[in-house]
Amino acid sequence: MKNAVVVLGTIVLCAQGWAHHSFADYDRGEVRELEGELVNVRWRNPHVVLTVRVVEPNGEATDWQLETGAFYLLERRGLEAAMFPVNERVRAAGSASVTRAGRMQVSNMLLPSGEEVVFGGGGSPRWADASAGGGWNSEIVDRRHLGLFRVWSVEGLGTYGPAVQSMSAQFAASTRAESPTDPGPDPCLPMGMPPAMISPLPVEFVDQGDTIELRLTGFGNVRSIELAPLDDPEAVPLSDLGYSTGSWTDQALEVRTTRIGWPWLDDAGRPQSERVEIQEEFALLDDGDRLRYTQTIVDPETLTEPVTVTWDWIDIGEESLGSVQCE
Repeated sequence: MKNAVVVLGTIVLCAQGWAHHSFADYDRGEVRELEGELVNVRWRNPHVVLTVRVVEPNGEATDWQLETGAFYLLERRGLEAAMFPVNERVRAAGSASVTRAGRMQVSNMLLPSGEEVVFGGGGSPRWADASAGGGWNSEIVDRRHLGLFRVWSVEGLGTYGPAVQSMSAQFAASTRAESPTDPGPDPCLPMGMPPAMISPLPVEFVDQGDTIELRLTGFGNVRSIELAPLDDPEAVPLSDLGYSTGSWTDQALEVRTTRIGWPWLDDAGRPQSERVEIQEEFALLDDGDRLRYTQTIVDPETLTEPVTVTWDWIDIGEESLGSVQCE
């Protein structure tokens, strides 16, 4: 019987993970293979971690931490924790960390059943020659009557992934500092603006009258978008998420955020100043079946030019948001 392949799309970006953990320290110039006993499956956000115990030639055992994407994304590809049998031997391949011993961003795993899981959009099998399962759930649910106010999910990594890669490249080209000197935020703490919005996980808009709540899947973050702004926004104290005001234009919600006290543009530690301003547009497209998100960052002190990113969300029928557990 031929081995089977289960293909799934996780976030694999060249410079940043952009989902509260960075993948920047993995060496993608070399693929490393290892084989051993799968001793633990940590099926949680922001990243699933599979622990494989490898017995070295000298007889010593090393526990390798194999990191992949958020379980929300894996489950949308038809995967579940039960597919990965603890105490069984597996074979894995991926990019080893250049700073942390025994850690790998896993790209492929051959299971005892003969199925091969291929982690990462555009990846290919290494050991198997047939395919099985792994379809991405992007079926749009018709809830256009709700307008903006529902749960939105990325349609797929085809729009989100390239957008975030573009953003990383723009930061590299336009940041005034030669390179980040700050270690950046703790990946297990809530992010401030703008990186709080740079995530493939779902978001929810809730109508609260003169305020729109924008709820994020991650650490319980809730943004408040004021439709009746204060006369003097400069009097608002600085905060991690800033002060957001919104207005409607045709089928779009336009949002301006200032008074941001969060010190970083991204999770790599690129700095931003208190003068940073973020312009966002949430535009309903295709008669309300699709939501296009655009974020533009302007900071005259740390950026030489504005940085813009855009991608699409769809409604796949999710009724509520999950939460992130982080270690």
